[in-house]
Amino acid sequence: MADETTQQPKEQTVGAVKATEVAQSMRGLRRAYYTRIQEAHDRGEFVAWTMWGVPEEILYAMDVLPVLAENYGPICAAKQIGPYFCEIAESDGFSMDICSYLRTGLGIAKKMHELGDIPPEAPYGGMGKPDMLIGNAQFCDGRFKWLQQLGRYLDVPYFGYDIQDWPYDWDENDEGLKKHFIDHYYAQLKRLVAFLEKVTGKKLDKYRLSQALANWMKVQKLFYEACQLRKHHPNPLPAQDSATIAFPNLHMKCWPETVEFYQKVYDELKYRVENNLSTIPEEKYRLLWYLIIPWFYIGIYNWLEQEFGATTLCPTYEGGEVPDEEIIDYDYPLESIARKMYNRAWSVNAMLRRRGGVQQSVDFVIDYDIDGVISMLVASCRATTNLYQTWREFNDALNQRGLRIPSCAIEADMVDTRTYSDALVKERIRAFMETVDQAKREREKEGV
Repeated sequence: MADETTQQPKEQTVGAVKATEVAQSMRGLRRAYYTRIQEAHDRGEFVAWTMWGVPEEILYAMDVLPVLAENYGPICAAKQIGPYFCEIAESDGFSMDICSYLRTGLGIAKKMHELGDIPPEAPYGGMGKPDMLIGNAQFCDGRFKWLQQLGRYLDVPYFGYDIQDWPYDWDENDEGLKKHFIDHYYAQLKRLVAFLEKVTGKKLDKYRLSQALANWMKVQKLFYEACQLRKHHPNPLPAQDSATIAFPNLHMKCWPETVEFYQKVYDELKYRVENNLSTIPEEKYRLLWYLIIPWFYIGIYNWLEQEFGATTLCPTYEGGEVPDEEIIDYDYPLESIARKMYNRAWSVNAMLRRRGGVQQSVDFVIDYDIDGVISMLVASCRATTNLYQTWREFNDALNQRGLRIPSCAIEADMVDTRTYSDALVKERIRAFMETVDQAKREREKEGV
C-alpha cells in the first residue's frame, strides 16, 4: 500500500488562475456542497455514491444526496492526491489500466474500510459515508462494475439499472421503436424509485419531483446559453473557468442555489461580451481542447495563454442542448424524465443520431472560430478510447472541408500523473503552435 502522498514536479502542481468571478467563487460553493454531504445524516438525509447520468431529480425528491464518485477523482487530481489513492487501489489487485477516476474511488473506499472513517487526506472532508450505491450501464462497463466492486469495502445496498440506446443510424422517427425505448427507460426509473423507497423508508413526493425537474430544466437552459456566448471574440469563458463552473451542473443540478448560480454565470458572461472584456491581454489564437482534460494541471490553459496568447475552449463538461419543452409535463414528472432521457439522449448515440459526432466537432470549429485542436488521449478511459477513430475522422473531415485547422494529440491521464511528462507534452504543444500560427497566417492571407 502507498504510505505517502505521491509527490509531483512543481511545474505540474501549478493551479489554474480563473478569469471570471463566478469561477473564482466556486471553491466556497464546492465546500458547502461537501459539508452538506458530510452532515446529511444529521438532517435526516441520505447519501448515494453514484455516477453521472443517474437522474438527480428522483434522488433530490427523496432526500438522497448524490455524490458523483467519478467526479471526485478530478478534485483529488487537482489537490495532487489522486495517485496516492490510485496506488492504494492497485495494492488490492486493481490494474493501472482501469479508469483512474474509479481507481481513486476504490482507493478511498479501501482506506475507509481500514480506518472505519473518512480518510484524513480526502479533499473537502471526503464524499461522506454512503447509504447506497447506484450505477447505470452508460458509456462504459466501469460505470456500474466498479460500484459492485465497492462491495469489498462498503456494506451498503447496491442498485444498477440499464440504459439502452439504439445505433445512431437507425431511424429515430420510428414511433414504435421510440416508444419501446421510452417505455424501457420508464420501467428502469420505476425500479429505481422502488429501490430508493425501500432504502429510505420514504415515498416518492411527486410535487418535489416536479420542482426538481423544473430546476433541472432551468439550469440546463442557463448553462447552455452561457456557453454559447463563447462564440464572441474575445472568448469570455476559457477552459480553466468552464471546467470549474461545471461542478454544480454535475453534482447539484436540482438545487435552487444552482439555478441562481448559473444565472450569475450567464449574466457575467453576457456583460463581458457586451463590453468586449478579454480574459487575456491579447487573444491571438482560439484552441479546442477535445475530450478529457488533465485535472491535475488545469493551469496548462494559463500556460497556453501566457506562452502563446491562446484561449482554450473545452465543451466536454457542458450541459449540452436543452430538451424540448413539449416533452415535459410537470404533472407527470417521472414519465417526463423518461422522455427527457430519450430526447436529450443521455448516451452518446442519441447525439450522434441528430448530428454525427464528427459533424458536431466540425461545426464547433466553424461556429467558435477555432485555430487548432488539441486532444488528450487517455488510455485508462474506455469511453474516450472508443472515440479515437472519431478523432481521426474529425481530422479528415477538417481537411476535406479545406479548413486547414491543425490538430495534435498528447498522451496523459486525467488523474494519474505517474504517466505524465510535462516536458514532453509542452515540447509537443510548442511545435504544434508553430503550425497553428503558420496555418492561421495562410488562411488570413487567402481571406478564409
